Amino acid sequence: MTYRIRDPKSIWRLSRVPQFHGIPDDTLMRLAHRRTKYVVPDRWSAIDLILKYPVPIPVPSRIAVEEHEATIDNRLYF
Repeated sequence: MTYRIRDPKSIWRLSRVPQFHGIPDDTLMRLAHRRTKYVVPDRWSAIDLILKYPVPIPVPSRIAVEEHEATIDNRLYF
């Protein structure tokens, strides 16, 4: 079964979601297909399906950032 978005307002709304801007189209379509088994023809359908059926998307580790944050100088200044 093919899932397609035809409403221009929905496409505009989905294009405004910033967390998907850096992910390639084919990756989004593959994730949405694996989660829902729909045939996903484009980026906007994939994003809509991922939002409707949450898909865990791996993100880079924050370990390096947390280590850097832990080195803040905690001395008191008078």
